[in-house]
Amino acid sequence: ILSQSQYGIFVVETKDKGGWVFGSEKESFWTQTFPGNTFKFQNPLRQNHRHIMSLCGLLGLNESIFHSLVVFWGAEFKKTMSDNVVKNPLEYNNFIKRKKDILLIQDQVDAARRYLTDLKNTTTSADHRKHVETLKQKHNCPECGGKLVEKTARTGQYAGKKITCCSNFPKCRYLKYH
Repeated sequence: ILSQSQYGIFVVETKDKGGWVFGSEKESFWTQTFPGNTFKFQNPLRQNHRHIMSLCGLLGLNESIFHSLVVFWGAEFKKTMSDNVVKNPLEYNNFIKRKKDILLIQDQVDAARRYLTDLKNTTTSADHRKHVETLKQKHNCPECGGKLVEKTARTGQYAGKKITCCSNFPKCRYLKYH
């Protein structure tokens, strides 16, 4: 969801996630927990930051013009979240209403709206399929298709270094050091 006003461009990432949600700004993946089940998903703040960086390039605007907001529907947070991660419509509205500094003149708002409307109208389902495939390649194991997990090596010559490994270990032994 994207909304423009003189107070900036609000980039809203929505997540329909129930259960308990654990995560922080610095973690690559967050966790969703139900009784007996745990799932990992990409950090939505990082996802939204990538969206904002793309929009900066497309619109030729500074990152400071954008406001990142992540809205969860049905989740219960088990950690204190930053003020731009909310879980209901009231918090969503309050976040937007707190932005009082005028960052754009009306001509910039209109130009951004026109550009993004034109872009939306020219994006095809083939573009979307290609985007989804790229994400799968980036986040799935190239050997077995399992989810990739980022960890920190604890021992050996790579102690303290970031590693990416397959969540299907020990069946799959894919490993990449950063």
